[in-house]
Amino acid sequence: PTDQWQAGQYILDEHPVPIDAATPRGRYWLKVGLYTPESGERLVVRDAAGRELPDQSLPLIQVDVE
Repeated sequence: PTDQWQAGQYILDEHPVPIDAATPRGRYWLKVGLYTPESGERLVVRDAAGRELPDQSLPLIQVDVE
């Protein structure tokens, strides 16, 4: 549970990311966000400066679809 995470702790949580064959070629951002399981509501995400991110997700890496 996220309420038991400690500051500076890294949590490994691997998930395969299937890409539909009809996805157009190009570069895409892989993003992550958290939500409340009971309501499905997204949790607020802030950048390193404390600014709230508009889509409540954190960009991780760009991936190329070829």
